[in-house]
Amino acid sequence: MNQENRADRRDALLRQMGLSVNVVDQILTLLEGMQGEVNALRQMIGDNEVLQRLERQNALLIAAFTFLRNA
Repeated sequence: MNQENRADRRDALLRQMGLSVNVVDQILTLLEGMQGEVNALRQMIGDNEVLQRLERQNALLIAAFTFLRNA
């Protein structure tokens, strides 16, 4: 994610959710990492490791939404 796009997303989250800059930056970092995992999964379709990565993605999503709910 380029810096300008990240700044736009950060500003939108700050306005919409009333979260602190630090919390929003942590959320965006998590989402960027998850996008990297999705890209890796796309390249590995058919590989045995796909299921394990999907399970990790699921755990990350649960953690992210739990964090947002409790923020």
